[in-house]
Amino acid sequence: MIARGIKGVIFDMDNTVLRSRIDFAAMKRAVADYLARIGSLPANVAVQEHTTATLLALAAAEAGLTPEGYEGAMRICAEHEKAGMLDADLEEGAIELLEALRTRGLRLAIVTNNAHEAAVEALERTGILPYFGLVVGREQMTSMKPHPSGYLAAKAHYADVPAQGWLSVGDSWIDARAACEANVPFVHYGASSEALDSRGIPYAGRIGHLRELLGYVEGE
Repeated sequence: MIARGIKGVIFDMDNTVLRSRIDFAAMKRAVADYLARIGSLPANVAVQEHTTATLLALAAAEAGLTPEGYEGAMRICAEHEKAGMLDADLEEGAIELLEALRTRGLRLAIVTNNAHEAAVEALERTGILPYFGLVVGREQMTSMKPHPSGYLAAKAHYADVPAQGWLSVGDSWIDARAACEANVPFVHYGASSEALDSRGIPYAGRIGHLRELLGYVEGE
Protein backbone atom coordinates (compact mmCIF):
# COMPACT_ATOMS: atom_id res chain seq x y z
CA MET A 1 0.00 0.00 0.00
CA ILE A 2 1.24 3.48 -0.88
CA ALA A 3 0.76 6.17 1.74
CA ARG A 4 -0.21 9.69 0.81
CA GLY A 5 2.49 12.32 1.10
CA ILE A 6 5.30 10.69 -0.88
CA LYS A 7 8.50 12.64 -0.21
CA GLY A 8 11.15 10.49 -1.86
CA VAL A 9 11.49 8.15 -4.84
CA ILE A 10 14.17 5.50 -5.31
CA PHE A 11 14.87 4.61 -8.94
CA ASP A 12 16.58 1.65 -10.49
CA MET A 13 18.82 2.83 -13.33
CA ASP A 14 19.17 0.35 -16.22
CA ASN A 15 16.01 0.11 -18.29
CA THR A 16 14.16 2.31 -15.82
CA VAL A 17 15.54 5.82 -16.36
CA LEU A 18 18.30 4.80 -18.80
CA ARG A 19 17.86 2.53 -21.79
CA SER A 20 21.17 0.73 -21.51
CA ARG A 21 22.74 -1.73 -23.93
CA ILE A 22 24.25 -3.95 -21.26
CA ASP A 23 23.96 -7.59 -22.28
CA PHE A 24 23.08 -8.96 -18.86
CA ALA A 25 22.79 -12.54 -20.13
CA ALA A 26 26.30 -12.41 -21.60
CA MET A 27 27.64 -10.85 -18.41
CA LYS A 28 26.09 -13.61 -16.31
CA ARG A 29 27.53 -16.32 -18.58
CA ALA A 30 30.98 -14.74 -18.38
CA VAL A 31 30.81 -14.57 -14.58
CA ALA A 32 29.54 -18.16 -14.36
CA ASP A 33 32.42 -19.34 -16.57
CA TYR A 34 34.87 -17.44 -14.38
CA LEU A 35 33.44 -18.94 -11.19
CA ALA A 36 33.72 -22.41 -12.71
CA ARG A 37 37.38 -21.79 -13.62
CA ILE A 38 38.31 -20.74 -10.08
CA GLY A 39 36.28 -23.54 -8.48
CA SER A 40 33.60 -21.29 -6.98
CA LEU A 41 30.55 -22.23 -9.01
CA PRO A 42 28.11 -24.10 -6.74
CA ALA A 43 27.49 -27.68 -7.81
CA ASN A 44 24.39 -28.30 -9.92
CA VAL A 45 23.44 -24.62 -9.91
CA ALA A 46 20.77 -23.64 -12.46
CA VAL A 47 22.53 -20.57 -13.83
CA GLN A 48 19.53 -19.61 -15.96
CA GLU A 49 17.46 -19.07 -12.81
CA HIS A 50 19.87 -16.50 -11.39
CA THR A 51 20.96 -12.96 -11.98
CA THR A 52 24.66 -12.18 -11.78
CA ALA A 53 24.14 -10.76 -8.29
CA THR A 54 22.28 -13.79 -6.94
CA LEU A 55 24.80 -16.14 -8.56
CA LEU A 56 27.65 -14.35 -6.78
CA ALA A 57 25.78 -14.39 -3.48
CA LEU A 58 25.26 -18.14 -3.84
CA ALA A 59 28.92 -18.65 -4.72
CA ALA A 60 29.96 -16.80 -1.57
CA ALA A 61 27.52 -18.70 0.63
CA GLU A 62 28.00 -22.21 -0.75
CA ALA A 63 31.18 -22.44 -2.82
CA GLY A 64 33.80 -20.49 -0.90
CA LEU A 65 34.08 -17.48 -3.18
CA THR A 66 36.96 -15.44 -1.79
CA PRO A 67 37.21 -11.62 -1.75
CA GLU A 68 39.85 -11.90 -4.48
CA GLY A 69 37.55 -14.09 -6.54
CA TYR A 70 34.71 -11.64 -6.05
CA GLU A 71 36.88 -8.75 -7.24
CA GLY A 72 37.74 -10.74 -10.34
CA ALA A 73 34.04 -11.19 -11.04
CA MET A 74 33.46 -7.47 -10.53
CA ARG A 75 36.10 -6.68 -13.15
CA ILE A 76 34.19 -8.83 -15.62
CA CYS A 77 30.96 -7.03 -14.73
CA ALA A 78 32.63 -3.64 -15.11
CA GLU A 79 33.81 -4.50 -18.62
CA HIS A 80 30.28 -5.46 -19.70
CA GLU A 81 28.77 -2.40 -18.00
CA LYS A 82 31.22 -0.02 -19.64
CA ALA A 83 30.54 -1.47 -23.09
CA GLY A 84 26.78 -1.43 -22.57
CA MET A 85 26.67 2.14 -21.31
CA LEU A 86 28.51 3.67 -24.26
CA ASP A 87 25.32 4.18 -26.27
CA ALA A 88 22.83 4.38 -23.41
CA ASP A 89 20.05 6.91 -23.80
CA LEU A 90 17.06 7.99 -21.76
CA GLU A 91 13.89 6.03 -21.31
CA GLU A 92 10.93 7.78 -22.90
CA GLY A 93 9.46 10.34 -20.53
CA ALA A 94 12.39 10.26 -18.08
CA ILE A 95 13.18 13.99 -18.24
CA GLU A 96 9.53 14.98 -17.93
CA LEU A 97 9.01 12.73 -14.91
CA LEU A 98 12.18 13.82 -13.14
CA GLU A 99 11.40 17.48 -13.74
CA ALA A 100 7.88 17.03 -12.35
CA LEU A 101 9.21 15.26 -9.26
CA ARG A 102 11.89 17.88 -8.67
CA THR A 103 9.30 20.65 -9.04
CA ARG A 104 7.31 18.95 -6.28
CA GLY A 105 10.39 18.98 -4.04
CA LEU A 106 10.84 15.21 -3.80
CA ARG A 107 14.10 13.56 -2.81
CA LEU A 108 15.35 11.38 -5.67
CA ALA A 109 17.91 8.58 -5.48
CA ILE A 110 19.35 5.94 -7.80
CA VAL A 111 20.09 2.44 -6.49
CA THR A 112 21.92 0.28 -9.03
CA ASN A 113 23.99 -2.89 -9.02
CA ASN A 114 26.36 -1.18 -11.45
CA ALA A 115 29.66 0.26 -10.35
CA HIS A 116 29.18 3.73 -8.85
CA GLU A 117 31.66 5.39 -11.20
CA ALA A 118 30.03 3.91 -14.30
CA ALA A 119 26.57 4.87 -13.08
CA VAL A 120 27.53 8.48 -12.37
CA GLU A 121 29.26 8.74 -15.74
CA ALA A 122 26.18 7.45 -17.60
CA LEU A 123 23.78 9.70 -15.68
CA GLU A 124 26.01 12.70 -16.30
CA ARG A 125 26.42 11.99 -20.00
CA THR A 126 22.66 11.68 -20.48
CA GLY A 127 22.04 14.91 -18.57
CA ILE A 128 20.01 13.62 -15.63
CA LEU A 129 22.60 13.36 -12.86
CA PRO A 130 21.58 16.75 -11.35
CA TYR A 131 18.11 15.40 -10.60
CA PHE A 132 19.50 12.86 -8.14
CA GLY A 133 20.82 13.82 -4.74
CA LEU A 134 22.21 10.33 -4.20
CA VAL A 135 23.57 7.56 -6.41
CA VAL A 136 24.09 4.22 -4.66
CA GLY A 137 26.25 1.80 -6.64
CA ARG A 138 27.34 -1.67 -5.63
CA GLU A 139 30.31 -0.28 -3.72
CA GLN A 140 27.92 1.47 -1.34
CA MET A 141 25.99 -1.74 -0.60
CA THR A 142 26.81 -4.57 1.75
CA SER A 143 25.24 -6.88 -0.86
CA MET A 144 23.74 -6.20 -4.26
CA LYS A 145 20.05 -6.30 -5.10
CA PRO A 146 17.91 -8.30 -4.36
CA HIS A 147 19.46 -7.57 -0.95
CA PRO A 148 17.86 -4.38 0.47
CA SER A 149 21.07 -2.66 1.61
CA GLY A 150 21.06 -0.12 -1.23
CA TYR A 151 17.52 0.96 -0.42
CA LEU A 152 18.31 1.12 3.27
CA ALA A 153 21.32 3.31 2.47
CA ALA A 154 19.09 5.72 0.56
CA LYS A 155 16.59 5.87 3.41
CA ALA A 156 19.37 6.52 5.92
CA HIS A 157 20.85 9.27 3.75
CA TYR A 158 17.55 11.14 3.61
CA ALA A 159 16.65 11.08 7.28
CA ASP A 160 14.14 13.89 6.69
CA VAL A 161 11.92 11.59 4.62
CA PRO A 162 9.54 9.68 6.91
CA ALA A 163 9.49 5.89 6.73
CA GLN A 164 6.10 5.93 5.01
CA GLY A 165 7.15 8.69 2.61
CA TRP A 166 9.07 6.51 0.15
CA LEU A 167 8.20 5.01 -3.22
CA SER A 168 10.38 3.00 -5.59
CA VAL A 169 10.30 2.04 -9.25
CA GLY A 170 12.24 -0.47 -11.33
CA ASP A 171 11.98 -3.01 -14.11
CA SER A 172 13.25 -6.19 -12.43
CA TRP A 173 12.18 -8.64 -9.78
CA ILE A 174 15.44 -8.00 -7.92
CA ASP A 175 14.43 -4.33 -7.57
CA ALA A 176 11.05 -5.39 -6.25
CA ARG A 177 12.52 -7.86 -3.75
CA ALA A 178 15.03 -5.33 -2.43
CA ALA A 179 12.36 -2.64 -2.09
CA CYS A 180 9.97 -5.03 -0.36
CA GLU A 181 12.59 -6.07 2.19
CA ALA A 182 13.40 -2.41 2.84
CA ASN A 183 9.68 -1.68 3.40
CA VAL A 184 9.49 0.62 0.39
CA PRO A 185 6.40 0.30 -1.84
CA PHE A 186 7.42 -0.77 -5.34
CA VAL A 187 5.94 0.13 -8.73
CA HIS A 188 6.96 -2.15 -11.57
CA TYR A 189 7.92 -0.50 -14.86
CA GLY A 190 7.50 -2.84 -17.80
CA ALA A 191 5.20 -4.78 -20.06
CA SER A 192 4.76 -7.78 -17.77
CA SER A 193 5.06 -8.50 -14.05
CA GLU A 194 5.24 -12.27 -14.49
CA ALA A 195 8.71 -12.48 -12.92
CA LEU A 196 7.39 -10.81 -9.76
CA ASP A 197 4.18 -12.81 -9.65
CA SER A 198 5.96 -16.15 -10.08
CA ARG A 199 8.18 -15.35 -7.09
CA GLY A 200 5.35 -14.07 -4.93
CA ILE A 201 6.85 -10.60 -4.61
CA PRO A 202 4.25 -7.97 -3.67
CA TYR A 203 4.14 -4.69 -5.56
CA ALA A 204 1.94 -1.63 -5.50
CA GLY A 205 1.26 -1.42 -9.22
CA ARG A 206 2.63 -1.58 -12.73
CA ILE A 207 3.24 1.19 -15.26
CA GLY A 208 3.99 1.05 -18.95
CA HIS A 209 5.21 4.64 -19.24
CA LEU A 210 7.23 6.65 -16.74
CA ARG A 211 4.70 9.50 -16.66
CA GLU A 212 2.25 7.12 -15.00
CA LEU A 213 4.39 7.13 -11.85
CA LEU A 214 3.03 10.58 -11.01
CA GLY A 215 -0.34 9.01 -10.29
CA TYR A 216 1.23 6.92 -7.53
CA VAL A 217 3.19 9.86 -6.16
CA GLU A 218 0.07 11.99 -5.97
CA GLY A 219 -2.12 9.19 -4.63
CA GLU A 220 -4.51 9.14 -7.56
